Amino acid sequence: GTLPTDAPLAPAMRRASSQRAMIGLGAAAAGILVLLTASPLFGDGLRAVLRPIDAWTGNLLDRPRIEGAPHELLRGSALRVNVRAPGRRFVYLDVRQTGDAWRTDTLAIDPKTGVAPWTVEVLRGDLRLVVSDGRATSDSVIVHAADRPFVGAVTLHVRYPSYLGRSDESLPVGEPLHLPRGSVLSIAGRASVALTDVALVAPAGDRIVLGATGQTFSGQFTPEHSVQLRWTARGPGGLVPDLPEPLDVVVVADSAPNVVIAEPTADTLLVSGDPVQLAMLVSDDHGVASVALRIMRAGVRDAAPIMQALASSVGTSWAGTANVDLGALHLAPGDAVTVRAEAVDASPWAQRGVSRELVLRRATSEEQRTAARALGESAVKEALAAAKDQKALAQRTDEAARAQARADAAKDAARQSGQQKSPMNFEEAEKARSLAQEQRAMADRVQKLRRATQQLEQQLKAAGALDTALARQLGEAQALLRQALTPELMAQMQKLENASKQMSGEQSRDALRDLAQMQQKLREQL
Repeated sequence: GTLPTDAPLAPAMRRASSQRAMIGLGAAAAGILVLLTASPLFGDGLRAVLRPIDAWTGNLLDRPRIEGAPHELLRGSALRVNVRAPGRRFVYLDVRQTGDAWRTDTLAIDPKTGVAPWTVEVLRGDLRLVVSDGRATSDSVIVHAADRPFVGAVTLHVRYPSYLGRSDESLPVGEPLHLPRGSVLSIAGRASVALTDVALVAPAGDRIVLGATGQTFSGQFTPEHSVQLRWTARGPGGLVPDLPEPLDVVVVADSAPNVVIAEPTADTLLVSGDPVQLAMLVSDDHGVASVALRIMRAGVRDAAPIMQALASSVGTSWAGTANVDLGALHLAPGDAVTVRAEAVDASPWAQRGVSRELVLRRATSEEQRTAARALGESAVKEALAAAKDQKALAQRTDEAARAQARADAAKDAARQSGQQKSPMNFEEAEKARSLAQEQRAMADRVQKLRRATQQLEQQLKAAGALDTALARQLGEAQALLRQALTPELMAQMQKLENASKQMSGEQSRDALRDLAQMQQKLREQL
């Protein structure tokens, strides 16, 4: 039969089929080329061809991840992390710190290591990081900003030793702590983190461990010596860097009592057998528990000391006297004893303070005669000097009495002429008062001279040099001195002082006249 006129010819059909096959083959080749070369980000075109389902779900490569991010970092520190994404050329890192908006950083991945570094210079708050390659996303990483651990809020409290009688008190932090020996120092404080250990460390390495409970700590100790103690503390993250200033503890030792023999001021030669009186002063910074006198025979081996108790529980100071009875010690001429005062304070340590040693030696017969001769010469010189001074005083008193009489006469004439009676003026009153005081001082000199003659008599007896004639002369001298200081003389001095105070011219005149007469008698007896 014949073919339809509109049917294509066989050669034409073959040509059309060949053209369609070539176009399809070219399209397939182009697709493969695109898959191999058109994925600069992922480099997984072939894998996508071979694993189309994984390519669809994004599991052709391992998910990107962030490495080296700590869970917690000190606020203000720098942070460096690595983004690991092998098989990628670029990744996108989403970043957000507390208080900031999200931002995206594009990181170039090193093709050899598959890692890109990323750094933040200052960590201001909690940091959140997420990395993505466009199909797969890493886990979210959070870095918490932690404040720098510190120890602070330290309080110090001291309990003083009971013998001081001082109340407990709080002490300032940051200043040297001056603590009396035996004080108990209590310490407490807080930290910004829970503490596992807190202590004070001495330069020698000794540790004073304080008890820690969570973020608080406390403890106490008794300093034995001055020391600087530095802090050390440890928390869950290691050593705590911010610590208080070291504690400067200055232990003030309790001083021993201060003991002084005020009289006699030097070693003493004893020419009579009378007891020797010692004047003593004792003081302590907190309290004196006891005072005693220690007497030892000089030059005698293995001699037991004689302890003479003087006082107890006398407070912080004591002044008193003690007598050393040489007669009870049966000292022969030339023998000596050493004497010292001792005091014990009221502290728990019972510290002892001692005075200088005082040597008391009994004079030999020759020394007693020499001392008696010197005392006699001194008494004679003093009597002559007193007589001379008394003569001059009597003259001034007589002149004052005459001047007062003339002044009174002038006042009487003025009164007869109609004028009012005027009292003595201030200059006259002061002169009368001065004369009375000078006479009182002269009376004291006479009293000392009387005691000197009595002492001379005793020394002469002790030296065996008091014969009958000398004893009679000494007796007469003592009698004259006793008679010189009559009660009338003392009364006139008092009368003159009263008149000068009352500004009474008439009484002052009479007292001056009577005093001048008694002074003349005293001068003659001297």
